[in-house]
Amino acid sequence: MTSSPRVVVFLGPTLGLDDARRELDAVYVGPAAQGDVLRVVESAQPAAIAIIDGYFASVPTVWHKEILWALAQGVRVYGASSMGALRAAELEPFGMVGVGRIFERFRSGEYEDDDEVTVVHGPADAGYRPLSDAMVDLRATFEQAVAEQVIDAALGAELIARAKATHYVRRSFAAVLAAAERAAAERAAAGASQPAAAERAAAGASQPAAQLAQLRAWLPAHRVAQKQLDALALLRTLRKLLEADELTPFEPSFRFEHTDAWEQLARRSGHRQTTSSLDPRITGPLLDELRLAARGTYAAAIDGALARALATTEARRDELVVDEVLLGEAANSFFLHRGTLSPEAIAAWMAAEQLDAESLARFLEREARLHWARTQHAAELLVHLPDQLRATGALLPLLRRAREKQRLLAQLGGAQMLTVDEAEGAALLDWFFRQRWGQPPPGNADACAQVLGFESGERLLRALMLERRLADSVAGRG
Repeated sequence: MTSSPRVVVFLGPTLGLDDARRELDAVYVGPAAQGDVLRVVESAQPAAIAIIDGYFASVPTVWHKEILWALAQGVRVYGASSMGALRAAELEPFGMVGVGRIFERFRSGEYEDDDEVTVVHGPADAGYRPLSDAMVDLRATFEQAVAEQVIDAALGAELIARAKATHYVRRSFAAVLAAAERAAAERAAAGASQPAAAERAAAGASQPAAQLAQLRAWLPAHRVAQKQLDALALLRTLRKLLEADELTPFEPSFRFEHTDAWEQLARRSGHRQTTSSLDPRITGPLLDELRLAARGTYAAAIDGALARALATTEARRDELVVDEVLLGEAANSFFLHRGTLSPEAIAAWMAAEQLDAESLARFLEREARLHWARTQHAAELLVHLPDQLRATGALLPLLRRAREKQRLLAQLGGAQMLTVDEAEGAALLDWFFRQRWGQPPPGNADACAQVLGFESGERLLRALMLERRLADSVAGRG
């Protein structure tokens, strides 16, 4: 027996847990529902997933898209017996592997309906005990009875049709046989009531009843549990692969598309939002301090976090590769803003933030995605900027200040009067950053322009000249 937490199996009413563990020592979870494959991949990071059972009607079914996502992550996915056979037949072209007779018949189109494998079952604490019989098991059993000449082909076809016409909730061997016996008795009675056909009725109408009696006696020892057989075949297949060390990472041949529907499912399923991914300092007490900080601090922090989340989502959707160029741009921009460009200053900042080289690299990669998204949506950002300023109460004060500067500029004779030489430029940079940021300028005019979002150093210096003139004018009036 191979012990393997590398394999996770979704199992419910098809096979007992003890029987399953005798074949394969894996991690067994209940029937797969929508979002479960996604959660298992992220929490357990298995080499392979086997889907045997899944929910059909009571809760949303396991989604094709999350199986494709698992394959795209390099996880091998197998299916058999029930929901697994259905999904494997549908997703075989993408790399999901199906095992067993039921899978083969779904793949060939011989089976088409979900109700071929659907059963009613009990809760988890009752071991998902099946409360009805699967259509595939009824088919396989009646076909075997015909093959062994317990019943003839005509009666076999009648029993299969009768089972198919019964809703899966009420479908069972007992119900089908009882209905067939009642029908046989009714046909026999109808034939006996017609004297002209008495001889034919005696010879023909009693035959189904005799066959059904033989079938009842044969069933207990010969009933075919096709779903169980296929489940066992899948577990044995996985055991052999493990023993041969052949569960290597899957290499997808398709591109996974991050559609809006996928992103919604991912969010509902807690995708990439497990507590293990949280900074351990993000706790209730810290959040309370943020909420009680100066007015607007909490809202601004939440808006900033939302922008990062959306940037990450879009980067994944576009399959962004954070290369050295993008990473370098993001790192330079971040440390220029902090004024911590020297190796010693960066090391001190890392120590204060409790970051090592690996965690710093991950942080800067996330910064690079934000930097990329900001560039991608530069024009659109300007469309939404007034609403953001209005929401924070900053729009009207900024508009008033801009109008004051326009009046001052008109008094000075226009923008052509704002000429700045090198010495004046250095003085303006020093004045602004020491007064507003409490630190020396983080570089020359072009570097400072990058930090402040100006398109050039020259444009920044003209803005600073007007800012200084306005400040002096206000001071003079005071």
